Amino acid sequence: MVLSFLNGKWYCLGCFEEERIALLHLKENINFPNGISLPSWVDNDTKAGCCHWQGVQCSNTTGRVIQLDLNDTRHLRLGDWYFNASLFLPFQELRNLSLVRNGITGWRENEGHKRLSGLNKLQVLDFSSNNHDIKDSDVLSVLELNDFISLKELYISDNQFRSFGTIYELGHLSRLERLFLDNSPLNANFLQSIGVMTSLKILSLYSCAIRGTLPNQGWCELKNLEELDLSYNEFEGILPSCLGNMTSLRLIELSENSLSGNIVLSPLFKITSLEYLSLSNNNFQVPNSLESIFFNHSNIRFIFLDNNKVITEIETRNWVPNFQLEVLSLSNCHLTLPNFLHYQTDLRILDLSNSNIGGNFPNWLLENNTRLRGFYLRENAFTGPLKLPTNTNFVMETFDISNNKLNGHIPTNISTNFPNLLVLNMSENVFDGCIPSSIGDLKSLQILDLSNNNLSGTIPQEVFMGCLSLSIFKISKNKIQGQIFPESINLKQLSILFLDNNEFSGTISNNLSTMSTLIALDISNNHLSGKIPTSMGNMTRLLGVAMSNNHFEGPIPVEICQLNFLFFLDLSKNNLSGSVPSCFNHTRHVYLNNNRLEGQLTHAFYNNPSLVTLDLRDNKFIGSIPQSIGNLSSLSIILLGRVVYEKPRCAERYVKTTSIRHGTTVIYYVIERYEKLHRLITPD
Repeated sequence: MVLSFLNGKWYCLGCFEEERIALLHLKENINFPNGISLPSWVDNDTKAGCCHWQGVQCSNTTGRVIQLDLNDTRHLRLGDWYFNASLFLPFQELRNLSLVRNGITGWRENEGHKRLSGLNKLQVLDFSSNNHDIKDSDVLSVLELNDFISLKELYISDNQFRSFGTIYELGHLSRLERLFLDNSPLNANFLQSIGVMTSLKILSLYSCAIRGTLPNQGWCELKNLEELDLSYNEFEGILPSCLGNMTSLRLIELSENSLSGNIVLSPLFKITSLEYLSLSNNNFQVPNSLESIFFNHSNIRFIFLDNNKVITEIETRNWVPNFQLEVLSLSNCHLTLPNFLHYQTDLRILDLSNSNIGGNFPNWLLENNTRLRGFYLRENAFTGPLKLPTNTNFVMETFDISNNKLNGHIPTNISTNFPNLLVLNMSENVFDGCIPSSIGDLKSLQILDLSNNNLSGTIPQEVFMGCLSLSIFKISKNKIQGQIFPESINLKQLSILFLDNNEFSGTISNNLSTMSTLIALDISNNHLSGKIPTSMGNMTRLLGVAMSNNHFEGPIPVEICQLNFLFFLDLSKNNLSGSVPSCFNHTRHVYLNNNRLEGQLTHAFYNNPSLVTLDLRDNKFIGSIPQSIGNLSSLSIILLGRVVYEKPRCAERYVKTTSIRHGTTVIYYVIERYEKLHRLITPD
């Protein structure tokens, strides 16, 4: 170790030899038997010293190791790691020890956590996401944390603990300020015992499978508590009155429980220090205006009340809140537009989705809140034209007004209003006119959904060339015309393309293959003609293809055999001819009905154990059903129609027949083809 005098103070360079040796022993233990983690920890490092090794931090004044960040260090392929506390004892000034996700399942005999109590300066211990399995004993008694007198932060989430500790043991952690026990199946008595941890400021019990009502004693003694997370549990009943005594709370997260009651009558109005409140997905009764809850609040910034029951409350039209919200989320609440929103000017995220709100589109929300990043008004009943503000919002990322009753043209200034949009969803409205070419200026746009409107004209070339980041493009169910793909396409990130149910015509050129990142393509129900391009064989990421109800002709290109990940193929209702390629080895759902395909099916599907659905009706096939169909263990739906085959006995296990008029043989019926593709491929 070297001492350096700088700016009137002594600083230490390098590290203590005993700690350097201890780190090397620790590395050896972590990598046993043949791991390669911590490559910077080398024995011959004489220049920088161990204080510059990965995950090691030393004190500037003493040179001692004060922090070890060993998260994700031991590779899971090395198997379980049994904790050896002796390896950490040389670090006498260690304050922060983090061992997240290392597969620690236990400890060596007589080398457990009690030995760590010699580290009397340890303030932060992070043991999250290991595999400790303590079923019959309390965490505190087994981990032997009682002697950690300096410990302020304890993170032991995502283990398999069943209970935490007795009141006596909890009392030994009276200095603890942060406790994270997420995803630990605790018993219902824990909250009644925790009141002795009087210094707690943050308590997180996310997804701990705690049942019952919130007690009126114990946890309410945590007068210094600032953040409380009890989300994703099984609490029920009303909020206890003692919650109002926890007047230091800044954050309350109670979402995803079964709590109930009118929150106007709850103690929440007393906690005026609140900045963040989440009660989403409960059974609370929430007043429409929010005035009676937050009339005395000035610090609240984030409110999440989704999926609760809204009750009518007479609004005071002149109520001007003392707060400015950043996030308001009231989705699935079935309410009217709260009047107090007229006085909010700092919103970043607003979600009023699926709330049955009617009236003219509230463009004043966009005018008043110039820092909006997420605007979600989908699934409501807003009417009239869409009017955008004159000012530019450079931070708007998601603009979702889908499933309303908006009409008129799509504003041409949308790209200048929101130049950095990532998601634009205007589907399921009544917009008409053309797609603005200015959308091509949205260089960062990733999702564009204009489906289910009355749009006409062509797709602007600017969209194909300018939306460089586009991943999902949907304009299904409109009246778009013209050539479906232009000569030049620059959509190098496109993965989902749905252009079905429009009026496209002409042929498909081989430049379709330039969209090599596609995983789903639907161009069904148009007026397309010509041959299916052979270049589709180069689109090797395709999972689903729907090209039905067009005028395609010629053979099915054998190049489709190169699509090894294809599980959905619909080429029905075209004029395709020739034989079926014998290469559908992976496709699960195949629809070739209503074409002019011919020949025998001897080898077409014989080697596809994944085949579930096969529709071959209304073609010109001859011969009998191949014997090999009996080996297709997943096949549950097969439609033949208008050609009566001899059905082999071995197929009877998989095939259910039904006769209809004109002698047509139908074997069970299938799914709605196009909707199936959309459901399987399109994200919510």
